[in-house]
Amino acid sequence: MRASFDSDLSEMRQMLAQLVPDTPKKEALLGCLHLARALYRAGGLDEPMAAYTKNLEETIAFFVELDQLYYDELRPDRTQEEAVALLLERTESM
Repeated sequence: MRASFDSDLSEMRQMLAQLVPDTPKKEALLGCLHLARALYRAGGLDEPMAAYTKNLEETIAFFVELDQLYYDELRPDRTQEEAVALLLERTESM
């Protein structure tokens, strides 16, 4: 299982290195690759489907939390640049 996991991550690294997001589909693929890589890294090898599902749910909740933080708290009183900088700072402690 570990060899397969490492191989998958290696293939994702290779695809990320070669991918030029010059079309909407390739840009979507880039996002999918980053998401998949994050889920792989956070997942467990003993029960990969359960870990994947759990991590996917946590990632979706994280997206919602980021969206609410940005639009409800950070963006109304700040420029886009300031709000994004603060959002990036706060994600480290989330």
